Amino acid sequence: MAITIIDQVNVAPPPGAAAEQTLPLQHFDMIWLPYNLMQNLFFYSFPCSESNFSDTIIPNLKKSLSLTLKHFPPFAGKIIFPLTPPNTPPLSHYIAGDAISLTIAVSDADLIPLTGNNLSRDSDQFHHFVPELPPPETHSPEQIRFAVAAVQVTLFPNQGICVGFTNHQAIGDGSSTVGFLQTWASINKSNGRREILSPFYERNIVPNSDKLIESCWEIIRTYKPTLSSSISLPTYKTRATFILTEAEIQHLKNLVKNKNPGPNVSSFAVICAYVWTCLAQSTVDDVADDTPEYFTCTADCRRRLNPPLPDNYFGNCLGLVQAESTHGRLKGKEGIVFGAEVINEAIQKTVNNERAILEGSIVGFLERRKLSGKRVFGVTGSPRFDLYGADFGWGKPKKFEAVHIDCGGSVSLCKSREFKGGVEIGLSMKKVEMDAFEAIFNQGFKDAM
Repeated sequence: MAITIIDQVNVAPPPGAAAEQTLPLQHFDMIWLPYNLMQNLFFYSFPCSESNFSDTIIPNLKKSLSLTLKHFPPFAGKIIFPLTPPNTPPLSHYIAGDAISLTIAVSDADLIPLTGNNLSRDSDQFHHFVPELPPPETHSPEQIRFAVAAVQVTLFPNQGICVGFTNHQAIGDGSSTVGFLQTWASINKSNGRREILSPFYERNIVPNSDKLIESCWEIIRTYKPTLSSSISLPTYKTRATFILTEAEIQHLKNLVKNKNPGPNVSSFAVICAYVWTCLAQSTVDDVADDTPEYFTCTADCRRRLNPPLPDNYFGNCLGLVQAESTHGRLKGKEGIVFGAEVINEAIQKTVNNERAILEGSIVGFLERRKLSGKRVFGVTGSPRFDLYGADFGWGKPKKFEAVHIDCGGSVSLCKSREFKGGVEIGLSMKKVEMDAFEAIFNQGFKDAM
């Protein structure tokens, strides 16, 4: 497979946009500075010639991206990370002239294998379509000033298009990123005629923000921000997507409820518990039954604060959820029941306590750092994210891929493209592990029926 970079440009907000915007990073934001970059791909089945791509598609995308940045200037701006005293907390800073990097490429790859759910897809090939963040603009003894996002648009001649988006989660969580991408798609499809709900940028509405920023910065300042992808190639992994329909999810919920008629367990907890138990049962390593197994995810807490933050609040507002079990309990006959219980309990403990939400960011950050080298099942994304709703005028995406799950033991979750109420589960692992997981995933559900 060959890929050719045909252009690299910087796209800025249009004339008349705000000349400058400064946003202090909240404690919700700062904790993500040392974490891996988010790397997402959207594949579209849209036969297009190279001439049409260059003459029409790309000019339209540049124009719509510029108009979108008018509403989302932080994605064109930089994060300023101080290195020397007085070490004031980091901030997001946009000034006229800042822009987002847009890479334009052409690939000779076959789009069909890339957009399937089969198990034979080499994970490495997807990295060709992921944009890299530009080098830091300023990396002096006093501060680091670095870009937070980049875009790559790749043409598969007469087959389709891939839109790749890399971003630093410190600038915004999944809700903010999805909002940006769907706004861009909507503006491109409507040729700028669609009314846009601008993000909410006010920071003073976050309770106790000054105190929490100060205490969080005392710890985060000892870490360095991630400036580039930390995934080394080759990964020796394969990539696959598994689907649970609404009916299958409900069946799993009923199974858990029948085994334990306690508090209701959410669909999210059941989905994660089922994947967690399948991973435990399909491990190819020799793992003792008393070995700890950890589950991590995030929960959107905008509506959980008092007063609640608007749904269009730009930035991060996530509760860090962590649950613990043992390998033996998860791979046992009642594994899904116990897994769902501990996940549900951990979520409720996080989201139903405003103090835990506000003060739990740095605590959760430190707890997660302790998990390095341990057996961790992490979830990125959410079943409520309609990633297949990003229609640039070429129809909804044929396939979504979260490339960043190649780094670590995370899986991605999003709404299913084909099944209303269903969920897509994306995994990347060694082929022997994937084969074992597939067998357990499929057989386990049959047994549950």
